[in-house]
Amino acid sequence: MARIFNRPDNFKRAHSIAGGSPAWALDLCLGCCSEMPGGATNVFEMIEHFGPLGVIAYVHFRDVQGTVPTFTECFIGDGNFNPAEAMAALARNGFDGFIIDDYVPVMDDDTDWKHRGRAHAIGYMQGLIRMGEYARVSPELERPLADLEFYLGTYTASPGGGIHHVLLPGALPDRAEIRLVAEARSPSWIAALPNSRTLLAVEEVGAPDRPQLLTFRIGQAQLTSTGASALPGSYPCHIGAHPVLPLAATAHYGDGSAALWHIAPDTGTASLLQRLQLSGNGPNAQRQEGSHAHFAAFIEDGNCLALTDLGSDSVHFFQLEMGDRPKLVTRQRLSLPPGSGPRHLVAGHEKLYLVCELNEKIYALKWRDGVYRVGEVLAPFGSAAVHAGSLSALKLSPDGRFLYVAGRNQSTVAWMAVAPNGDLELCGQIDCGGRQPRDIAIDPSGRWLIVANQSSDSLSLFRLDQHSGAPERIMRTINISSPACIFYPDGRPTLLGDGGPVWRG
Repeated sequence: MARIFNRPDNFKRAHSIAGGSPAWALDLCLGCCSEMPGGATNVFEMIEHFGPLGVIAYVHFRDVQGTVPTFTECFIGDGNFNPAEAMAALARNGFDGFIIDDYVPVMDDDTDWKHRGRAHAIGYMQGLIRMGEYARVSPELERPLADLEFYLGTYTASPGGGIHHVLLPGALPDRAEIRLVAEARSPSWIAALPNSRTLLAVEEVGAPDRPQLLTFRIGQAQLTSTGASALPGSYPCHIGAHPVLPLAATAHYGDGSAALWHIAPDTGTASLLQRLQLSGNGPNAQRQEGSHAHFAAFIEDGNCLALTDLGSDSVHFFQLEMGDRPKLVTRQRLSLPPGSGPRHLVAGHEKLYLVCELNEKIYALKWRDGVYRVGEVLAPFGSAAVHAGSLSALKLSPDGRFLYVAGRNQSTVAWMAVAPNGDLELCGQIDCGGRQPRDIAIDPSGRWLIVANQSSDSLSLFRLDQHSGAPERIMRTINISSPACIFYPDGRPTLLGDGGPVWRG
């Protein structure tokens, strides 16, 4: 009985059923793969799986824009995947068969056989092949990409885990160098004081296990411990560093508390200045039985601390007063819709952007008449089932033009364009390359997006289009157990832990 193949796994199963028969081979149509759910990811998965097996008979080299149920035939180079990377992947994975054009768009005054459209396709393919040959015989002409280097916090179900240093030479995942540089118990969030070499980490464990705020001195691809201070709360999950002063704030999910810390510039040790206790609950009995502080961020040039409370559907704003001893004074409690579950916050040029985990919506917060008010609302993945939402990280591009959010239920990243007035426009979505993305990070150049896929124990790398903001998956994942937080050691993220521009109220 005939079956429609609509994902790479179908082809893998068919190959398995064939049992290695020499009569089994693929007419690999890249356009058909590209139009399946997942888009460009399918193209490279098919090439990388079947190429080494020697079962690709020949290739239809075409592409489309969009995926089922809505897609359009297009010229090569205008579609979902990067044709240069696809041609390189075919060569890298041992394909030595022939490549032909397939469907091409209709051009004005063309023949019934579409000679003009086919001439474009054939010329494009021939150029890619010649460039590949030229690069192989003239490697000195290739322009190497800059290395990517960052630290990674992880969840640790067993001893031996902690904070890792990750290096991607030439931004190539298959050359990843991963090294454990500090053992710790589930250091699920790491940050650093700007303009310093002091790295901070929280151990996300319960109060009976005595969680600690860990401090380190950042060296050459290594960390040196400078202290460990008892955290006054349960399951701490976030650190916000002050943009100028040696201060940091921690958010404690388990008991809905937070703390203000002084970090000694010379020794790097942490001293507790103040403990804050939030209160309240929400309609979600499983997730909002009490207050759950989830995110702490210094905003307004460091004059204010914003603290999200997933449990009580609120964002708390505290004024930072210096005097003889820094302290936080309550300024505003902003209420969000019941059951929304505020999680993370970033600041743009004109507005704050708040991602709510439980109702899977993004809220724009605008400063008006001396307080923050809720403005526009955007649902990047559509309406979530009641209490079933699970959005995670929210990050702004360094130039402030694009906003990215990770959906754990969808295993997808969505991106939005940010207008000059701060309004958001949903641009698209892309598969995250793993399962349940807990964190995403943009490198300081704004050209690369890294996704920490917690449930599939992997990192995925995406190249960011500088014009459209669209992420393009770089195939090959980086395997590491339970990744939770990505941090670049040059001080980014700074003010909000997002790497984006600072809004000044």
